[in-house]
Amino acid sequence: MRLCDRYLLREFTQAFFVGLVTAVLLVVALRFQQAVLQLAQQRAPVSQLLNQILWDLPNVLEMALPVATALGAALATNRLARDNELTVLRGTGTSLVRLFLPFIVLGIFLAGLGLYNANTLQPLAVTKREALSGFSQSAIGTFEPAQATRGGAQSEWLIQFERGQKIGETLWRMETVSLIQNARILLAPEATYDSSTGRWTLQMVTEHRYDGQGKLLQEIKAATQVVTARADFSGVLPFFSGQQSFQNPLSFEKLTEAATKEARRGNKKKALELETARWFKLALSSMCAVFALCAPPLSLRFSKAGSFAGVLLSVIIVFVGWNTVLLMKSVALSGWVPPVYCAFSTHLLFLLAGLFLLVRSD
Repeated sequence: MRLCDRYLLREFTQAFFVGLVTAVLLVVALRFQQAVLQLAQQRAPVSQLLNQILWDLPNVLEMALPVATALGAALATNRLARDNELTVLRGTGTSLVRLFLPFIVLGIFLAGLGLYNANTLQPLAVTKREALSGFSQSAIGTFEPAQATRGGAQSEWLIQFERGQKIGETLWRMETVSLIQNARILLAPEATYDSSTGRWTLQMVTEHRYDGQGKLLQEIKAATQVVTARADFSGVLPFFSGQQSFQNPLSFEKLTEAATKEARRGNKKKALELETARWFKLALSSMCAVFALCAPPLSLRFSKAGSFAGVLLSVIIVFVGWNTVLLMKSVALSGWVPPVYCAFSTHLLFLLAGLFLLVRSD
């Protein structure tokens, strides 16, 4: 490795760690506020709060790594250009493509780190958080939920659902619902919940009953079934329904198996959702490599505007990239374009733009 490569890497890593710490602290502060409210309602100890924040760090890193990469590349380039150090380095006959190669290599490494985090650390962290909350995934017939809460007079029901929406003053609509009580499990693709009466109306419900050893004793299917299990979703559904994220508790391999299983069952809608989830699970983390290529030539063009330009450009790059990926996720869920193409079309667009700007700047 040449001396100038080590120098450029040092500039990048210094700015990267500043951006990473800033992004992590901002996200943790938001999560901390939400966790404090939830744990205060449950009167949980402070240790549980700290453990939940600890096991939420992989989710925080999924968002923080791309932000820090864009910020590090932009700030490093901006500083080198303003102090005329890039001019001196180019005077040695080295092209911009070669000068920014350490940034690109480090961006690829960070993308690999992000993919490891999303595919390995996130599923582990979700399992740990569920264990802390008392929501175990080991029960027969259950699935990985997007949200979960307790219900009933004695909190005897574990209620899991994939998504939900408030459709009236006291009425909620849920999708992919499971109600678990000891050895009794109710599964329904749709359900409505009336908070005034605490009554669940399950549609196309399947009831599984097990003995003490987990052996299936009986399976009962019905068009509708009513269950009384009062629950409070005031702190769950509004937050969930308002966020769009790539975070998924399953690994890429598990999502692939689930998508294949649903496709064999003929459930095309669910298979498409799982197929989209598995590819977009990889989309955001791999944007680190893209930002490491796009940020330097853009920052170089606006370097005379001062150091603030580097921060502003990095924010704009992340904002545009994030929303473009979200848009393509919506396109993938519509079924118009295969999810794998939608997931990485933004990467291709940004890479081509970055290479074009880099060549033009040279």
